[in-house]
Amino acid sequence: MKKALVVLVMMVTLLTLCGCSGSNESVTPEGSESEVRTLADDTTMGRMVVTVPENYVELERYIEEDGSGKIIEKNLNYSFTEDGGISYAFMPDQDLVEMLGSNLDKLEKIESNGNTIYTYTSGSDYLALVQVGEDIYGLEYLLTEDQDAEVFNKAVSEMSFKDEKTELLKNDMDLYDISYELDPALNVYCMTSSYVEDPSGKPLEKTIVWKFGESDDNMDFRFMIRVYKDSTIDEVKDPDKTYEEQTVNGITYTVLTNDDGAPYEYYTQHGNDVYEIRNNGSYSGWFTDRSEDSEKAFEAFLNTISFNQ
Repeated sequence: MKKALVVLVMMVTLLTLCGCSGSNESVTPEGSESEVRTLADDTTMGRMVVTVPENYVELERYIEEDGSGKIIEKNLNYSFTEDGGISYAFMPDQDLVEMLGSNLDKLEKIESNGNTIYTYTSGSDYLALVQVGEDIYGLEYLLTEDQDAEVFNKAVSEMSFKDEKTELLKNDMDLYDISYELDPALNVYCMTSSYVEDPSGKPLEKTIVWKFGESDDNMDFRFMIRVYKDSTIDEVKDPDKTYEEQTVNGITYTVLTNDDGAPYEYYTQHGNDVYEIRNNGSYSGWFTDRSEDSEKAFEAFLNTISFNQ
């Protein structure tokens, strides 16, 4: 399941040119009258009306914000069994024509409830995009083996929008027991966060990624911290890769062996949870590069990390 609408839009563009808790886990908007007890209670997506599916097994709220904290994109991703799922996406203050240009003419168009909805299909992945006012909204359906296109068509026909926007709920930046410091000399131009719950509201994962540099076109590198709730290192590490133990700043890590440079993937067990700290380097859209500067900055970052008892 793809997490960000911006990734899906890039996919459409490339293919057409060539011929996807508890209440303390939400930030409640000021003046909001709704009480959010679990992630499933959050349906705040601007004007879009979100219908929570009955048979999902995991729900992820993905948020991307710029360096000032302004939301660039929000996704609610509901995963079903058999790898299928449905995602709702919201990209405020962005324009489909500017984003896709003439490629919009290559997409199928559906007129529904006074809106022009653009659709795109790739295998079992179905995508709908619509401009409502100054914002872009998206619906993605990844079909399971026992579903067909009619499921997606029905979801598209039921897309509806309120007259007024709702305030957005988003993830907080609390990562449980870990403490860390970011070098203030590193410019954070973007930050993404992901929070995952099961239908009962039990937290499963939480992730924060910091992007350093000026923009995605001029990125220096990225750091990530991910927390796997009620897990062990053996459950989350790759069984086909080689790891070794290292101690950094008094903390013992299980570290992915890297013969091509400095280690970049660290796991540590703290209580019932696993914490992963990773140098994600920079990403061009084709490959990941980890520069010497990223390795030095990541080593300094590791040495700021500690855990509450």
